[in-house]
Amino acid sequence: MSEITWPVVLAVGFGQLLAAVFPGTSRSGTTILLALLLGLNRVAATEYTFLVGIPTMLAAGGLKIFKAFYQAHGAPTEDWSMVAVGFVSSGVVSFMAVKWLLRYVQTHTFTAFGWYRIAFGLVLVAVAIWGPGPAHSTTPSDHATPVQVTFPAATQDAKAGE
Repeated sequence: MSEITWPVVLAVGFGQLLAAVFPGTSRSGTTILLALLLGLNRVAATEYTFLVGIPTMLAAGGLKIFKAFYQAHGAPTEDWSMVAVGFVSSGVVSFMAVKWLLRYVQTHTFTAFGWYRIAFGLVLVAVAIWGPGPAHSTTPSDHATPVQVTFPAATQDAKAGE
């Protein structure tokens, strides 16, 4: 099915909400999966998910820019030329990635992405259970003894005031 119905719209909206409430949840993965479960084909589900994601991503970016511009500490500290470069470069790369993904889903299934998520999840569970191993630091500050520093001018001024 390639027709967007109200149940698909509501499910995709619910998927967006889940991704907003639970950090780390893949917004596009959740919404594509829900659209597929409701009978949408791969291409339509992917196109609709990324189309619906545009306002969400613009709102999130706008909020970050708003917060950076109106800080409680006064003048903004952002280098706006760097923000502009980041905005343009991320837009170009995002467009290329979405274009590639839309071509990919026309001829492939999402199976590779599913296996990747399962394998990565198992690695994360293993690390959570057994830990990453002992941490070995080679920095010299780990074994250094603290040094007390005195400033002669401050010491003389303090003695003069006694």
